[in-house]
Amino acid sequence: MGKVRLKKQQKKPDAKLLAIVFFLGVMGLIAVADASAPQALNVFSDKFYFVKQQAVWFAVGVIALFVVSKVHYSFWEKIALPLFIFSLILLLAVLFPQIGSKALGARRWIFIGPVSIQPSEIVKLALVVYLAKVAAKNKGLMSFFLPLGLVAFLVMLQPDLGTTMVISVAAMAQIFVSGINVFKFLLAVLGGGALSFLAIILSPYRKERLLTFLMQSQD
Repeated sequence: MGKVRLKKQQKKPDAKLLAIVFFLGVMGLIAVADASAPQALNVFSDKFYFVKQQAVWFAVGVIALFVVSKVHYSFWEKIALPLFIFSLILLLAVLFPQIGSKALGARRWIFIGPVSIQPSEIVKLALVVYLAKVAAKNKGLMSFFLPLGLVAFLVMLQPDLGTTMVISVAAMAQIFVSGINVFKFLLAVLGGGALSFLAIILSPYRKERLLTFLMQSQD
């Protein structure tokens, strides 16, 4: 068989995908406005204080989206491994008291002067790019799950179950579309779901948050 050639990168963005991104972004702003208005009014005397901050970052994200869309995809393949290793180093660094900042019982931030870095946010991009490279190389099943397991473990050490679940869902979606065995994929989903459930019920504050969500009238 001859070598399969990839199609040239499209110069125009996918209109449907772009519309979905904007729709989710706007819905996020509406959700922030609805949830944060009372607190913003009480603390800052401006019920739109938080949503205005979020809107600024949404605008920054849109600009970044169009800038990054001009970058050829081969660039991401080249930096996939270094970026992933760098994100793992940051996840390890944030756990050290001399480096990571602790707030509300968790170490999630690294402060460098006026600049703050949240390693778990960087690893979201790094893992997505790395798993895309793995899929392109048609590597084995463990080549997908070992990086995901390592990232999930390090994020849980902070601890941050919510971010772990977000990262895991995104990664599992990539793994699914890569064409792995459906039965093995379902086993991985069940295993991950079971671990998440244990992490919730074995932690009093997580269990309380879940019960409050299920029975909102009691709190």
